[in-house]
Amino acid sequence: MLGVIPVSCFLRNMQQSELSLVHHGLGPQGTAALAVPLVTNTFILKLNLRDNWMEGVGGAAVADMLKENSYFFLSEIDLSENQLGQYGVKAVSSMLLENTTLVSLNLSGNGLEEKAAEHLAEAVTRNQNLQHLDLSHNRLGETKKKLPRSQTLSLSLYSQNNPTSKLRQPPGDKKHWQLPPSVLPTT
Repeated sequence: MLGVIPVSCFLRNMQQSELSLVHHGLGPQGTAALAVPLVTNTFILKLNLRDNWMEGVGGAAVADMLKENSYFFLSEIDLSENQLGQYGVKAVSSMLLENTTLVSLNLSGNGLEEKAAEHLAEAVTRNQNLQHLDLSHNRLGETKKKLPRSQTLSLSLYSQNNPTSKLRQPPGDKKHWQLPPSVLPTT
């Protein structure tokens, strides 16, 4: 089966202010292909790519697009639940040093670990335009304390929603469930 639904959805909505391709299974290659026309798109302000398993390679492609698109108007992006890993977050951090239009970035549920907070700390400190960064449902540990707190940046580290509604099973993994920290038992 050829995944033409994301392409047709993109073509139908490329001149709208919002584009949502949630749960389309783009993967790294599909995300990289989508990033190419977004470089010069001047219509889309909000982009939702949640849960597409883009991994680090797809995340890097989106980050590169956001570096190039920084002269246009893309201001909100949701990259949550994409397993970006350290490679993807490193690229996103690099992008945040250059992009001047992004005001909201959602990186929740990406399985990010302590090194991710280190990469993001400098970028978030230097980026004066980012107003909201969601890092909830990751495993940032104590390094999350390195992330800057300011009156201009809203930083989400834990979900305020019902924690059991965030249960999620990774594809092909029948044994392990990902739980938000607030659900884990305390001893």
